[in-house]
Amino acid sequence: MIRQLLPEHEVTWVNTIGMRPPRLDLITARRGFEKVAGWMRRERREREFQVSSSNFQVVESEVQVPSPAPQVGSSDPQVLGTPPATPSSLLPPPSSPKIIDAKMWPWMSRRWDRWLNRNLLAKQLRDAAEGAVAITTIPIVADLVGKLPVKSWVYYCVDDFSVWPGLDGKTLGRLEDELIAKVDRTIAVSDHLVDSLASRNCHAELLTHGVDLNFWQNERLDPSGESLEREVAEGGKEARSQTRPPARDSRLATRISPGYLEPGTWNLELPSPDSPLILFWGVVDRRMNAEWVLALADSLDAGKIVLAGPQQDPDPRLLGHTRIEMPGSLPFDELPKLARAAEVLIMPYADLPVTRAMQPLKLKEYLATGKPVVVAPLPATEDWKAFLQVAGDAQEFVRMVHERVSGEGDETGDAERGQELCQRLEAESWQAKAQRLLEWIENPVVVES
Repeated sequence: MIRQLLPEHEVTWVNTIGMRPPRLDLITARRGFEKVAGWMRRERREREFQVSSSNFQVVESEVQVPSPAPQVGSSDPQVLGTPPATPSSLLPPPSSPKIIDAKMWPWMSRRWDRWLNRNLLAKQLRDAAEGAVAITTIPIVADLVGKLPVKSWVYYCVDDFSVWPGLDGKTLGRLEDELIAKVDRTIAVSDHLVDSLASRNCHAELLTHGVDLNFWQNERLDPSGESLEREVAEGGKEARSQTRPPARDSRLATRISPGYLEPGTWNLELPSPDSPLILFWGVVDRRMNAEWVLALADSLDAGKIVLAGPQQDPDPRLLGHTRIEMPGSLPFDELPKLARAAEVLIMPYADLPVTRAMQPLKLKEYLATGKPVVVAPLPATEDWKAFLQVAGDAQEFVRMVHERVSGEGDETGDAERGQELCQRLEAESWQAKAQRLLEWIENPVVVES
């Protein structure tokens, strides 16, 4: 959504740490490695940036520019050997936000931790904050309100971090209470969060997640490269059979095919031909109902369940099952291709306080692919249940997945629902969400007397 504000608005994106207190375990080590690797990659990209013109050469961090001979009578003096200003054609595109990887102390629970991080962040962000509107999705910046020279503060509440598994819930809940009392406007992503904030005397506007419909449908190419019809609009088993490549072995026999998955971009081994691929993407952690996933895995005679995404202390039983593949994080641009190779998309979250509060980004992404979607009942799925298979227990979850894999269902009803779904998703674009956000930011909150 924030990217939709570009290029009309200058955007600075700040990456932080401190939500998950470090521990002596594999999760912390992996997270620390990812952070350091991300910093190194970004620094390398910045160092190698201005390379596309034949008149420029990048040597480590210095740009060597052939200086033209001074023009007689020129009013623009040049010193030989001094590079002129970088042409605008080589400057970062306006559609790219400036990114700051904030250096922080990784704890927030003690007064000293908060004092240190407040001073560290204030020093690093002061220049970028001058006259800006600060939007935060995390409560750990509560101590920065009033310390940075911003125009206003907006809290965009996307989750209940006080009940998120593995986080310092007590500290985050306390920081959120402090934050909502200080900010100029609060926005929440679900009705549950709006109600939770209201119970603490905080009025929040509702702004649900959006979806980039074109992104999830543009990858629909058969192996020959020809465009496929939009399954969302067509719907149904018959339409899916017409729009998919004629033989599944053309997709999966060689594990990857040019029309779907590029070699070398991931470490996932797809199932053999004529075997179902059942897909989940997102963070794999204790929010997932492991009993449901294991029951489904035990029911499979062929194929794989793929749980694609970063792992944060998942149930260890998932790691050892032969029918479950957990490749870790994959490039986001690969997900539409992976979804195309799948028969069914699943969202088997357990019924927990954290899952009742959230609105998964993947829900509308799943629906945009046109694939059958089987989910657990959550408040976030209620408005979309006409387009979902909602399972009440593990047995029903397994049955629904197998029915969708085999292509069972009401083809006429699927086609009609597909047309309605496409229209609804078009109204849920990130552009529309960003425009609504701008309206709230640009108009001050009116307090009724």
